[in-house]
Amino acid sequence: MSGTGIPVVNATIYQDNPYHGLLHAGLAGRYDAIRGTVEDAFSLLPEGTALLHLHWEEHLLRGIPSAAEVLLTVRHLAARLAAFRAAGGRILWTLHNAAPHEALDADAFLELRRAIAATAHRILLHSTEALTLLEAQVGPVAQKAFLLPHPSYLGVYEPEPGSAAPATGAGLLCFGKLRGYKRLDRVVERLPEAFLSGLGARITIAGESQPGDAALDALRAAQAGRATLDWDIRRIPEAETGGLFRAARAVVLDYDRPLSSGVALLALTFGRPLLAPRLPGLLEILPAEAHGLLFTPGSAEDMRRAARDVLTMPEAAHGALAAACLERARHYRPARISPILGAVYDAVRLEG
Repeated sequence: MSGTGIPVVNATIYQDNPYHGLLHAGLAGRYDAIRGTVEDAFSLLPEGTALLHLHWEEHLLRGIPSAAEVLLTVRHLAARLAAFRAAGGRILWTLHNAAPHEALDADAFLELRRAIAATAHRILLHSTEALTLLEAQVGPVAQKAFLLPHPSYLGVYEPEPGSAAPATGAGLLCFGKLRGYKRLDRVVERLPEAFLSGLGARITIAGESQPGDAALDALRAAQAGRATLDWDIRRIPEAETGGLFRAARAVVLDYDRPLSSGVALLALTFGRPLLAPRLPGLLEILPAEAHGLLFTPGSAEDMRRAARDVLTMPEAAHGALAAACLERARHYRPARISPILGAVYDAVRLEG
């Protein structure tokens, strides 16, 4: 992800996630995202104004063997961020999650967030709810906050379609990295065999698992032999992604508190509504036409109501819903979102 533009050190970049490519799609020759650390950003200071953009800050603390070392790491990072800013560096932070995807010491994690919030020139948020949550964790930061929606994936997996494709199947899809916070256990429990078979429907769970995921192994064992559940546990090739989404009537999410969701934007990209909890972060993403498929958080009964609605929806109505979802993805197209990020970088570089 290097080129001829001004380097922006990103800590961190997921190598297998197109997110950073989407953000920088419209910045060729202006800004280039490079993977690195605060120390890499320090090394750029002699060349002029150096930019450090923090993402998924929990990864700064992963793999540290003891609580004491985690705390020392947090305080070291806080000092280095403060020194980088004092030396003229510019810091941006995108808040992706309400909490870490995997367990971390809560006090140390919040101390890290407070340190980042104190030193950041801009805090980029994917939803307005994110500001409420963040200020509850770190205190007032509204003057630094900037709403930058998560871009859709139009043109990434395949050329942008002229219209939304009709569903080629009668099922539901869970997609993406199969991690505990996605609560697949709740999905398969709340949409049981008898319910789905009565509707002539099935669930496909597709995505890459983490090595040695005992909880996922236990879930699969508990659901062994279920006729309405298909597992496709692997890294799904880009060439197959569109077909999986087009085969589904809806994409199922059951996160506890999503501030945004790459999978949600991917669903919109392929013209698919969400079957998901009615939470502020998702209400902001989805078109109004798709809000009826959101269910009361924690309610298995209302989740089944929403599933029944989408699985029995007349084809014309589903087609109209798919069209609204695709239009929403066009609103979030990378070609629109990326230049907004470029304007934020421009403004931060020029700040005194």
